[in-house]
Amino acid sequence: MQVRDVVDILTTYFPDASADQIESTVGDLANALGIQGASSNGSGVDRAIVTVYGHDRPGILATVTAIVSRGGNNILDVSQKILQGYFTLIMLIEIGDSSVGALQEELSKLAESAGVRAVVQHEELFNAMHRP
Repeated sequence: MQVRDVVDILTTYFPDASADQIESTVGDLANALGIQGASSNGSGVDRAIVTVYGHDRPGILATVTAIVSRGGNNILDVSQKILQGYFTLIMLIEIGDSSVGALQEELSKLAESAGVRAVVQHEELFNAMHRP
């Protein structure tokens, strides 16, 4: 069974569930089963999508990249934009020594202090949840 199949089942049985609730449930299930997140990109390397958004203030990008790189993660691609005072950031990263959960925890601390929202999703889960 693929992650996409699990997401399909959850959205069928819980049509009112938010994307955050589905992601959390799939993550809890993977942790309970001891699954380390199979690579879906064919490279054998786990990747994740990091999204940060909120009101702009100086230093958000520097702080986010410092947190991401601290765990041995590698930033593969980044898109950052200021839209009429709103900060938006999307990063594709290779997961190094840290886990998606540990990175989410660290970025959540930043989000709380900086007044932004930060979401980290394993690439396979992101693809399953945001398919056309």
